[in-house]
Amino acid sequence: MSTMTVLLIGLAIFRPDLKDPSQSEVGFGNKPGTTLHVKIMQQDKFIIDVDDKASKLLSFTDDKGTDLSKQKQKRFGQGWLASFPKIAEDGQSCIIEIRSDRLPKAEAGQITVKAQIALTCGSGEKTERVENVSLKPDITLNVGPMAIKIAKVGKPDWGNAKLNIQLSTKQNLANIKTVEFFDTDGQEIKSRQTGSMSSNNVVFMKSYNLDKKVDTATISVTYFEKVESVTVPIDIRASVGLTPVGSESESAVSLPTTVIQSE
Repeated sequence: MSTMTVLLIGLAIFRPDLKDPSQSEVGFGNKPGTTLHVKIMQQDKFIIDVDDKASKLLSFTDDKGTDLSKQKQKRFGQGWLASFPKIAEDGQSCIIEIRSDRLPKAEAGQITVKAQIALTCGSGEKTERVENVSLKPDITLNVGPMAIKIAKVGKPDWGNAKLNIQLSTKQNLANIKTVEFFDTDGQEIKSRQTGSMSSNNVVFMKSYNLDKKVDTATISVTYFEKVESVTVPIDIRASVGLTPVGSESESAVSLPTTVIQSE
């Protein structure tokens, strides 16, 4: 049995002066609306990603009957669940944003959100090294249950990196946690992942930029033996002391924590 903790760490309500166009946004992309910042914590599995397509918003309301789930405008990348969650490096937690372009009523005292968040999680971490790989297209690396092919090798399209390597496989690359490259002297070559994509869920690709140009390298792949979808129920009731614009009263926000036991 695993334990997940759901913690509301922030509540942002942006109510602009609609008569002043210069206040239509504050900061980068902060548009009018209501946003909850929720942290999900667990220790038994590594959080790889948040699946926004499989996640479901069940209700998003205030206690005055306002349905915040009904978006006024549907823009690309502006759904109820932010597309780019913040996942901790150790994979033990992530921060998601649940948002609406609607505002609660000024006299509302509580906001309620119910949702099902689908996490992609990995377990059973293993590392395998493939020695002295010739960095050429169509070379195949057999790593655990995966056959990983070098799809492309060449100069990066941008930046100061010396070499770009694209890897492809017919298995889901979510299984791969990290890929590291070592030169013939055994020294690690600094690298960073620069992209990831799939084509009709048939071919999966990841791209890496290396700070050193080499023809041969040892490639170390850390992967998960098991990748699964874990559904986290969200049931948050945040008390908010909202007052009409111009009031001198301060807002009071209650940030609840929920502990979930799951198999």
